Amino acid sequence: MLVGNLRNFLPDIQTFSSLQGAFLALSFHQEVVRKAQAELDAVVGPNRLPDFDDEDSLVYVKATVMEALRWHNVAPLGVAHSTIEDDELRGWFVPAGTVVVPNIWHVLIILFPPIVLC
Repeated sequence: MLVGNLRNFLPDIQTFSSLQGAFLALSFHQEVVRKAQAELDAVVGPNRLPDFDDEDSLVYVKATVMEALRWHNVAPLGVAHSTIEDDELRGWFVPAGTVVVPNIWHVLIILFPPIVLC
C-alpha cells in the first residue's frame, strides 16, 4: 500500500520542486519577470489566459520556462538501463549487461550551457 501511495505522491514532489526552483530563480531576476510579463501582455492581452495556440508567439516565456527546468533539475540522474550488447563509449569498453545511469545534470549544464535571458 505504501508503494502505491508513494507512486502517486512522487510526481507532485517533482512538480513542486520545479516550481520552487523557478520561483527562486525568478525572484532573483525581476527583469526576466518584467520582460516575460510584457510579452504575455502583448501577445495574449489582459482578457484571457494563454493557450497552446499562443506558444509560437511566446518565445521569451517559453525560453524562461525551459531555462528554469534546466537550471533546477529535480532528477539529476536518469533511470538506470542495462546494455544488451558490448559497446564502446569515448574509448571505454562497456560490456553487455552493464548498468548505465545517465547523468542528466551533465547534459543540461555542461553540454547545453545556460540561456541568457536578460
